[in-house]
Amino acid sequence: MDEPKWMKIRGCDSVDEPNVQKEDLFAISDGSITKSKSNKLIEKIVGLIQNLEIEEGLLGQATNSSTTFIYSFVSYNN
Repeated sequence: MDEPKWMKIRGCDSVDEPNVQKEDLFAISDGSITKSKSNKLIEKIVGLIQNLEIEEGLLGQATNSSTTFIYSFVSYNN
């Protein structure tokens, strides 16, 4: 799998292990984006943010502003 263009531009290192597949977190499906797909993507983003906030909380750096923003976006679009 070729590296995305943004990785090459920013000079990110490629994975040295040939058997390791990289997941492109920013990949958009080839098909049309339906409301269902959009909601699933939003849920995934919210989950990632919540995990990050849990990790930050463990380090004493918790903030909830990003999750509040995402929840507002989800509520508005449903």
